[in-house]
Amino acid sequence: MKTFIKPSKIDGRVEAPPSKSMMARAVAAAGLAPGRSLILNPSFCDDARAALGIVQTLGAEVHLESESASHFPLPTVASLPASLSRAGHESRAAAKGECPLGSPNSRLPAASRGIDPPAVILRNRLPDDARDSAVLAITGGNLHGGGDLFCGESGFCLRLFTPIAAMNAAGRSLHGRESLAARPVGPVEDPLRSLGAECLTRKGFPPVRVRGPLRGGDCRVDAALSSQFLSGLLFALPLAEKPSIVRVSALNSKPYVEMTRRVLKDFGVVIEADGNREFFIDAPQNFRPREFQIEGDWSGAAFLLVAGAVAGRVRISGLDLESSQADRHILDALEDCGARIGHAGGDVVVERTAMRAFHFDAVDCPDLFPPLAALACYCEGTTRIRGVHRLRAKESDRAAALAGEFSAAGADVGLEGDMLVIRGRPPAGGAARARGDHRIAMALAVAGLGGGSGIAVDGAECVSKSYPEFFRDLSRIGANIHE
Repeated sequence: MKTFIKPSKIDGRVEAPPSKSMMARAVAAAGLAPGRSLILNPSFCDDARAALGIVQTLGAEVHLESESASHFPLPTVASLPASLSRAGHESRAAAKGECPLGSPNSRLPAASRGIDPPAVILRNRLPDDARDSAVLAITGGNLHGGGDLFCGESGFCLRLFTPIAAMNAAGRSLHGRESLAARPVGPVEDPLRSLGAECLTRKGFPPVRVRGPLRGGDCRVDAALSSQFLSGLLFALPLAEKPSIVRVSALNSKPYVEMTRRVLKDFGVVIEADGNREFFIDAPQNFRPREFQIEGDWSGAAFLLVAGAVAGRVRISGLDLESSQADRHILDALEDCGARIGHAGGDVVVERTAMRAFHFDAVDCPDLFPPLAALACYCEGTTRIRGVHRLRAKESDRAAALAGEFSAAGADVGLEGDMLVIRGRPPAGGAARARGDHRIAMALAVAGLGGGSGIAVDGAECVSKSYPEFFRDLSRIGANIHE
């Protein structure tokens, strides 16, 4: 789908989308908690639906509850016929022992790059007007169901649920599709093996095959690439038969680990830590079911806040200023560049004014690179954003995508070592590609609002990965958008 965003004057109020990162964590915790948990303000983006599909495959029950529940059915899990699924064929081969773990000739099947839809899908998308009233009830505590796990394009689901799947003595594979099939996961192997499980990847890439049980003990985790696997271990190891110590090196994205610990604590599980170097997990512990509110997503809201700064005025509700989400630091960048920021009735308000270049360290919040690139196009002078090395293994090579596609749209964006460098001038306009990356699509859309002839974004539908309502919300506050 090609979406054309014309220069617009925006002015309006919109609710922040629910956090997909918090949603995936809450779904995993509710699935591990014996009994019934309620998730309020749930996300139904593609990554959230992948997490729901995984816990349902593993044996959790998921029900949709709201005052208007009778008007739309619960999204349910369905399997593709085995004859239509290459992944299904390969998992049957594994079940027959043709690629057993631990065998000297063992091998995992090739990546399922071309399968669409994945072998586990969620049907019946909720109507837009159901979002605010929907409540998910998840009955968990027995995640031992059979079947392989399909993570869609969610790298977080793959890394989060790999240790959880390794609790089970039955072997199973975790599959990804499209960009996820090319994202590295090799660092999961050694830690899981040292904790008693078997683990095999496709030469460091998905799919991942595991067999438990994960018994606990000591392990080392290299978190330079991502903290997501560490989060997965923190979810799984409290259920092991003995306590564990996880020793971590090169931890980036520290706020996301704190988000994990917060969700675990809310569900009754305590993780002790010595700074960010060692994590002490007592075991066995019990997850406790509870009611859990998904907070607003600073990652998605960052694009709306930047839209206000470059094209008018926006007021965003549903954001927690004390959130553990790393991307709330978008406010620091907006303040540094001189954007007009205010607060009204608990909402965050950003308004256009003259802005100057800024320097920003995004190592701990790499998802801010795309909205910051759009912001910097409207800041006088040269902006430098540090931490490009964190972008190489995202949905796209996000560093190359930002430089290439913003340049295609008439902006001046380039790479210098570990810096993204933006020389401030509004994009002249033109055609650019999302490259299958939801954040690139949203960044280009916002960059097109403030000047030039507008930007036509090819593949803009990929925003459904994290923020399905993005273009709807942008239109509601005045953006001129055509498909």
